Amino acid sequence: MNWFAFVLLLQAATAGEPSPVRGILSATPFSLGAAYRSDWSAEHPEVRGGTVLVVDVDPAWLVLRNGPQPVLYVGASPAEVLRRDVEAGRIVVVVPGPLGREVAVYFGAETLPETVTAAEGERQLAAALAAGTVPLPVPAIAPTRLVIDRAGLDGL
Repeated sequence: MNWFAFVLLLQAATAGEPSPVRGILSATPFSLGAAYRSDWSAEHPEVRGGTVLVVDVDPAWLVLRNGPQPVLYVGASPAEVLRRDVEAGRIVVVVPGPLGREVAVYFGAETLPETVTAAEGERQLAAALAAGTVPLPVPAIAPTRLVIDRAGLDGL
């Protein structure tokens, strides 16, 4: 499917429907003692710090499936999922780098997050904004937490 057809499909699918992403519940910035390479995009960026977000989502969108499924994005990057609580409708994700006061959080096309390139992420963001996605306010940010390594993020 080409990008234009995807935008039309996304607009038709979401017209008049509430977004499955209902809000950002918390934001905890972190700094890592030992960087790691993220497997949640095609470029495998090195993560030295960022923010852990807790996001309120329609539980139906959190059920895991075998194979491709809609990718959760924060801005133009696939969100690295730490934990999900389907019943509560909560997903905890890692966002490399700093966040502004608002950020677009949305589900993009069905694929595997590790196949998403930076260019595809930008296309997904443009399509989501064109379809009416509204950037969400980032709640008051907690103090930056120093974490030893990737495994330490699981405790945030």
